[in-house]
Amino acid sequence: MWSEAIPSDVIDGWVEKCVKLPVQKASTFRTGEDGDDENDGHRKTDIRWVPNDDVYKELHNTVWEYAMAANQHFGVSVSTLPPLQFTEYSDVGHHYDSHHDIDYMRQDGRHRKLSIVIQLTDPDEYEGGELGFSHTASPAPVDLAKKGSIIVFPSYHEHYVTPITSGARKSLVAWIEGPRWQ
Repeated sequence: MWSEAIPSDVIDGWVEKCVKLPVQKASTFRTGEDGDDENDGHRKTDIRWVPNDDVYKELHNTVWEYAMAANQHFGVSVSTLPPLQFTEYSDVGHHYDSHHDIDYMRQDGRHRKLSIVIQLTDPDEYEGGELGFSHTASPAPVDLAKKGSIIVFPSYHEHYVTPITSGARKSLVAWIEGPRWQ
């Protein structure tokens, strides 16, 4: 984890670019269809997919650099960074229940290996919305909530985001992929 690694003005520029992308209701590989999770209550957020093109190249390069630095510790086989997810917990009750990030039923021979979360919102702008881990020690919530902070963890770790009680929390989420877990 890196606390306040990305300067606030850089984060603000990223947010300005990302909010221009099309918004959609979040889904998971559990349900497959966009917005289905509203029916089962597992996840309620809005997302935007951030392509790896010239406009967003800086975001992708930054995510890749931090993932590779973290992988010096984890040592997993990785090769690909798919589109990033700009996630907004913007309404009271928006949350994401405990989950891991690997779709073990995926048929293309690849799995998510490392998950990355970059905090884009100052913690004074919202309440609730805490990122935590279910079966492993969580970093201090105050450190995770600092704007510009980055955490990288193995995608099999179960994690969650508590419901927003006021304000809005934005984050950039990414997954570094590689060959199937063995």
